[in-house]
Amino acid sequence: MFVFVFVVALLAAATVAVSVSSSSSSSFVVDVCVGCEQQRGFGGFGTSLCWWANGVGRWTNTTAFEDVMQLLFSDTRGLGLSTVRYNIGGGENPQNAHFLRPGALVRGYQGADGTFDWGADYPQRRVLYAALNGSVRQVQAFSNSPPYWMTKSGSATGAVGGSNNLRDDMYGAFAAYLANVTVALAHGPPDQAPRCQQQPPWQPLGDALVSVTPLNEPVSSWWKYGNDQEGCHFDRDKQAAVIAALSSQLRATAPAPSAAGGRGVGVSGPEENSIDDALLSLQSYPAETLAGMDLLTTHTYNGIRREALAAFAQKHGKQLWNSEYGTGSGPLQGGLELASRIITDLHQLNASVWTLWQTVDLDNSLSPDGWGLLAATVHEENLYQIVANRSHDGDDGADGAGASCCVEVEGVADGSNITCSPCDVNNPNQVFSVVDGQVRAHNSSGPCMDDWGQGMRAGDSVRVYSCWGSANQQWVVDAATRRIRLNSTGLCIDMRPTTATAADATDAIASATTTSRPSGTRPQPATSSGVPSATQQQQQLQATLVACDADAHTSVADTPTTAAPTTATSAPSSSSPSSILSATRVSSPRYTFALRSVLDTPGYEPRDRVREAYRVRKQYYAYKQFTRAIPRNSTLLRTNTTASRGDGVVRSVAARWPNGTIAVVLVNTGKVNQTGSVVLSGGSCSTAYATLTDATHSFQPWPVSLTHHSTPTNNHHNNNHNNHNTPSHNTTARVALPPQAILSVFLCGGGVTNICK
Repeated sequence: MFVFVFVVALLAAATVAVSVSSSSSSSFVVDVCVGCEQQRGFGGFGTSLCWWANGVGRWTNTTAFEDVMQLLFSDTRGLGLSTVRYNIGGGENPQNAHFLRPGALVRGYQGADGTFDWGADYPQRRVLYAALNGSVRQVQAFSNSPPYWMTKSGSATGAVGGSNNLRDDMYGAFAAYLANVTVALAHGPPDQAPRCQQQPPWQPLGDALVSVTPLNEPVSSWWKYGNDQEGCHFDRDKQAAVIAALSSQLRATAPAPSAAGGRGVGVSGPEENSIDDALLSLQSYPAETLAGMDLLTTHTYNGIRREALAAFAQKHGKQLWNSEYGTGSGPLQGGLELASRIITDLHQLNASVWTLWQTVDLDNSLSPDGWGLLAATVHEENLYQIVANRSHDGDDGADGAGASCCVEVEGVADGSNITCSPCDVNNPNQVFSVVDGQVRAHNSSGPCMDDWGQGMRAGDSVRVYSCWGSANQQWVVDAATRRIRLNSTGLCIDMRPTTATAADATDAIASATTTSRPSGTRPQPATSSGVPSATQQQQQLQATLVACDADAHTSVADTPTTAAPTTATSAPSSSSPSSILSATRVSSPRYTFALRSVLDTPGYEPRDRVREAYRVRKQYYAYKQFTRAIPRNSTLLRTNTTASRGDGVVRSVAARWPNGTIAVVLVNTGKVNQTGSVVLSGGSCSTAYATLTDATHSFQPWPVSLTHHSTPTNNHHNNNHNNHNTPSHNTTARVALPPQAILSVFLCGGGVTNICK
């Protein structure tokens, strides 16, 4: 139970002293001077979106998705976070995709051929836009690694040995990549049309995007080839080089700030793991490099030179953020450790923004322990669908809304199995394996699809071969349903419905059919030599592929054409397996094939699909004590804490809200009950309210009692020179602080009542 006591009083002075005073029963004293401002305009608390948004952003359970968004980005129900960090993915080499943990494979926007795919990374953007529709007001973009094809190791996980991994000839290309993605985030990409309807349309961030960094713990040597996440080491001279290159590219690429006062996007860094390393890196940069940085950032896992780094930032007129910290500890201990680190950073680092590393863990066990404030399930099935993907060579002609959609996601590593859906998942003829970068039909040796010698990944165009030497690599066209399928009863690739007209600008597809057979039985080769018989060649059929285009979204009726299906080529021979679905026989448009995760297919629910669910951990409520007590635009106040029992386990931080509310967060990391009194000296208090988080309470109202009294106070504002005592109206809030607990006390002033929730 909690007690509201309303006190009618007048604010006696501009400077108000707030203290937790010691009496016979008190065990600690905390002095908070409202007039002693430590920092104005605190930017609030935040989170990285890496990598949990790549998992939660794929959820099709909209209720569960919205619940998580509310818990993090609601000012009334949740944390009310004000800042998010958006990860610009490097995209891992498809051959190495198995290195990465679930969710950590964030697709890059640019391929090795230089083309941009603005449909990439839509799950993270889905979460980003939900955050901006909630409490978030500013975004930092960051890169863990350059795209894999820019690196020395050919992997975004790091270099062999943990040394510099960005190729010497790729600094300009990497800077250009980040600049182009930054401009796309801020103003929208050149092609804003998403590939499929389930992808969120691009929403330009504008001035909400405040900075971009090319670095993440760059001086650390643990970014080695084969890690389970992206990472890249940069020596300090290389850090300065890539920062300078990015600053130059942003000036050349980004539109000028708007006449309405837009500020553009700046460069931030160095994002070191240690505060001490951050200071050393910044001190090593040339003056022109430092001048080109708008924001200084550090992680606070290690190091002790907080005040020195704060002084460096102040000297150079730069904002300083703590851009990452997390505990990874158990439920309660993790929350107490998190609380202690926040208090240390706010007092000593003067960080204008404090950002947590992982607010959500992708953990299908929904364990109570871990880095994240929440645990959430992630889909780990490697189910892929083969879909038609229109070529961009020449005049493509008309486009139509197809039954399938070209969304390519996770990489496909050697040894992975691919299930063709909506095929019958129990039919072994419709299961594929990836071997040496080639997709092969299950239990066969010859390649059925390949990407012409390069590593296979989702989104790569592939050609389907006749594979006559193995019958379960034979593809046929079903005349009745107009769908391509394996030589079995299950359907694999959707075709345009039979109502399609010549406006579809068709591709001719031919194949030999065999007699129907029971589902699940192994088909036999067409002939002993594997070459289709003359009868089979006469049974060649034609069909129209689904037009699934990344660029155009007009219906077929909008751009009629008289293009007719071309004539099918003769059947391939066993010695020269030409493509059944050939991209060389078309007039307009051209088609190849691509892989895409069936988890991105609306309405698709495989039998073993992971239930989309989450669990709120104890650490969530520890973080909530701070995000609710010290909101964005608060003024941090200087505090001094002493413990009368000498145990020194009570720590505090205080803030004044724009409306005059004073909030004090108390942390008791010890195992002894503490008591104290929060005294508002010489001021007014309309409402007192407290919330507690400990082993048995999540974020619960906590008893707080208010008393009013007058004490003699030396009036330093008296104009006569007779220093004498005059009565001062005080309000005292008495609270009990349990062991290993976090308590927030709100003294709501400024004439506003009932504002602490």
